Amino acid sequence: NGRFGSGSYGDLGALVAAILLDDETRKPVLDSDPAHGHIREPLVKVLSFFRSMGVSFDQPLSLSTLMSLESRIGQGSYEPPSVFSFFLPEYTPNVPALQSAGLVAPESMVLSGDNLLELHEGIFGLVKFGLKKCYADSLEGYRVGLPWSMSCNEEGDTEKAPAHSTYWPPSTASVDDILDDLSMLLTSGRLTPKNRAVIKSVVESEFNT
Repeated sequence: NGRFGSGSYGDLGALVAAILLDDETRKPVLDSDPAHGHIREPLVKVLSFFRSMGVSFDQPLSLSTLMSLESRIGQGSYEPPSVFSFFLPEYTPNVPALQSAGLVAPESMVLSGDNLLELHEGIFGLVKFGLKKCYADSLEGYRVGLPWSMSCNEEGDTEKAPAHSTYWPPSTASVDDILDDLSMLLTSGRLTPKNRAVIKSVVESEFNT
């Protein structure tokens, strides 16, 4: 009959159906609309990367708080500068095309060149060394000192890190299989053909050695 759920208030089946069947979910043409969507804020990017890469904490009492990161990536957990969060809902970057179109981009208020670089360096360090300060900036942000040495091993060795990524492709996976997997995990399947070709050219040379 075209109805999902029981019809009762708060039915989760109806909620999931409303999300998955919404026009914005089903129409890929919206991905090409420059006015569609919004910027993902830095802290959400970090948490999404943790989840997608299966970041595992070996010491439950030493979980990263992601605090004191505002000066580095633009946001820190539980540390908004005011009760109105980290950015203003009506904020528009100083970009004439956006201003003339009447578009807003609140999340871009906390973005700067330095913050973007530190965010990428933190993610790079997490992949290479685990969640500890080995390469430039780290996303560790621990509330208390860790009870063991934080010395660093060679790149790719995360043994001494209290947290590390657990993602690892199957041994039988091809380069294209891995790129398909990472595209879904990290870009929701929106990795462009151009960027995919660039990544593939780099990965293939290592993959075949």
